[in-house]
Amino acid sequence: MRIADFIAQTALFDTLSQPDCEALAEKMILRTVRPGETVFQKGDVGDSMFVVVSGALQIFLPPDD
Repeated sequence: MRIADFIAQTALFDTLSQPDCEALAEKMILRTVRPGETVFQKGDVGDSMFVVVSGALQIFLPPDD
C-alpha cells in the first residue's frame, strides 16, 4: 500500500485532501522496529510523530525520581 493511501484511510488524517496526503507522505520516513526495540525515551526532544502501520507499541513510563 502506498503511504499516501494509508494516510487517507487513517482517522487522524481522513479530512486531508489527496494532494495534502501526497505532500505529507513525501515527508514521512518508513521505519521498521524490531520487538523489544526502544523507539524513544522520556525526555527525548519531540521532533517526530509516529504512525503505526502494523503491529503494536507499548509505552512504559519510568517512575519519577
